[in-house]
Amino acid sequence: MMQGQRFATLFGASALVLMLWSARTMAADRFTVTDLGTLGGLSSVGYAINDRGQVTGTSWIADDAEYHAFLYSDGVMIDLGTLGGTLSEGQAINNRGQVTGHAFLPGVPVGHAFLYSDGVTTDLGTLGGSLSVGHAINNRGQVTGESRIPGDAEWHAFLYSDGVMTDIHPAGWLQSSRAFGINDQGQIVGWGTNPDGHIHAFRLDPIRDQTPPKITIAATPETLWPPNGKLIPVTIVATITDAGSGVDPSTTAYAVEDEYGSVEPSGSLTLGQDGRYTATIGLQASRNATDANGRQYIITVSAQDNEGNTGSVATGVTVPHDQGQGGSIAAR
Repeated sequence: MMQGQRFATLFGASALVLMLWSARTMAADRFTVTDLGTLGGLSSVGYAINDRGQVTGTSWIADDAEYHAFLYSDGVMIDLGTLGGTLSEGQAINNRGQVTGHAFLPGVPVGHAFLYSDGVTTDLGTLGGSLSVGHAINNRGQVTGESRIPGDAEWHAFLYSDGVMTDIHPAGWLQSSRAFGINDQGQIVGWGTNPDGHIHAFRLDPIRDQTPPKITIAATPETLWPPNGKLIPVTIVATITDAGSGVDPSTTAYAVEDEYGSVEPSGSLTLGQDGRYTATIGLQASRNATDANGRQYIITVSAQDNEGNTGSVATGVTVPHDQGQGGSIAAR
């Protein structure tokens, strides 16, 4: 009996070795290996990959005294640097090649979350404490992670969107919270101390923005005179803002409606950091001699926010019948 048991044990061990060897063989048959190299040092670590095959992580640099976040793209490892200190890590990357993670500041061993986008690395700051870390980024460029709050006693989950870091610690939950994932719908996942005092996973679902962008508009001049047929440059100046999901800059546009249907320019608008825009369009200073009301141009500016809500506002420019007539059409 003992001899049979010993045989079974040996047979089982042999089978296990064969299974492990077969698994390794199958893995080798299914994958090729690419060594991404380093930034000149001895070691590197990859943390995340996007759908384009771009990779981010961290690597020791030439003298192995520092390690830096990297972006590996098209066969090249790019050093993303730091925020002035000696260390940084890239922890997440989206399909646009934007990277988030954390990096040390100059002179002090303190890290802040960062956003790397189009060759520029931005310090995302903190929620008032000394430290922050970016853990995830979606394809809209929104970043989530964790940050110390004033006093550095607790970590709170944050959302960085449209240049602003917001505390998203779940209401009523205790002590610390951390966020580790965000999708393109803005849903966030993480964990924290729930009201019962236990650590639980949570999901945050954004309350959808249903308010369209707020738009102001002014046209100068409002009256074109004399009606000599010349094209007069009319400048439109205004603002487009959205306190909810933010303005989608690809949708900002103007269009002119001419009651005669002959001069109707249109185009896109480029917004400044504060939502301001300026555009100059040419309108013809002419009107039919029998047009007692004068010629009316309606200039409409429109935009959508990132939830697809559309806002628009219009103002008017008049070529009056005579100098006793004129003025703008009320904005609508």
